[in-house]
Amino acid sequence: PYDGDRATFRTSAAVPGGFVGAVNVYAVTTDGQMATLNTAFSYTDARNLGPAPQIVRVEPNEGSTAGGQQASLTGTGFAPGALVIVGGRRAGNVRVPAPELGLFETPPGDPGSSDVVLTNLDGQSALLRDAYLYVPPPEIASITPNEGPATRITRVTITGSRFVSG
Repeated sequence: PYDGDRATFRTSAAVPGGFVGAVNVYAVTTDGQMATLNTAFSYTDARNLGPAPQIVRVEPNEGSTAGGQQASLTGTGFAPGALVIVGGRRAGNVRVPAPELGLFETPPGDPGSSDVVLTNLDGQSALLRDAYLYVPPPEIASITPNEGPATRITRVTITGSRFVSG
């Protein structure tokens, strides 16, 4: 909803390729109103970019489908402001304390292997295929016996799948 001059709106767009240099950015509403921000975006010469980042390892390399796992990337060429994508979903709390280290929180994901992508602000990216395994939660099928006295310990057998020993 519009709230006078205090209204703040956010959108995203794919910027097509262009000539090296600064360009104006335009926003046009459906009724034809237009706003301009002069020299707000700059095309850079790809030959002036440093080497592309590379991901060597993700640790840990597996976690819950619920996400929320603290993880790290090791490799080269990571830059502050990088974006990390795991299984097509944006990771949270991304930090790059050093060019060889990226830290992030895994997003929720579907069971199975997922690609991990790191993209620096200069647009260069690294891909490590099948680098993170989303593990579904355990499932309980039954418990035997399914009742016991409240006054003592009852040993039970739980059957199901995806249990982890320990």
